[in-house]
Amino acid sequence: MMFRFNFPRCRGKYIALCEGDDYWTDPLKLQKQIDLLESRPDVMTSVGRVNFFIRTSRNYYPKEFVNPDERQEYALSDYLKQPFSQTSTFVFRNRRIPMPDWMGEVTAGDQSMMVIFTGPEGIIHFHPDVLSVYRVNSNSITQSNILKVLLNNNNMFRHWNTYLNKNTTGLSAAASLKTNC
Repeated sequence: MMFRFNFPRCRGKYIALCEGDDYWTDPLKLQKQIDLLESRPDVMTSVGRVNFFIRTSRNYYPKEFVNPDERQEYALSDYLKQPFSQTSTFVFRNRRIPMPDWMGEVTAGDQSMMVIFTGPEGIIHFHPDVLSVYRVNSNSITQSNILKVLLNNNNMFRHWNTYLNKNTTGLSAAASLKTNC
């Protein structure tokens, strides 16, 4: 509901996400990301490193899978194969496109936003700086009922596949996603 209701009302040039109890740690986070998006019209999405805070152990640790190839630029197909960042670092170019009806059905609306706002041909820029903290709780939706999440993810992947195939002009992420779903 939040995505289908709120995102069409976004009027700014960019959309930055930070959900629940996650938080930004770099005071220049938005400036760095907006400066990059302003200078690179071909980049649709900006993300960065994130530290994970595990509530049960009360420890912070860097999630090192965030940049597997140590590159700065990725296609959406790269992200779909192995997500390398987290919602609290996302800044999208506001493409002012209608939200698909299926947005109300998916558990991972944030990851679906990556698909929709980056688009099949878009570039994702990865900043090497730690930009935020993601808190992992034992009671979170992704930790509490893993079977339900897995079943919902299957449905979400089907939606993504349909969306990307309908909104692509050629190669890109849709072809890759077909083979992985």
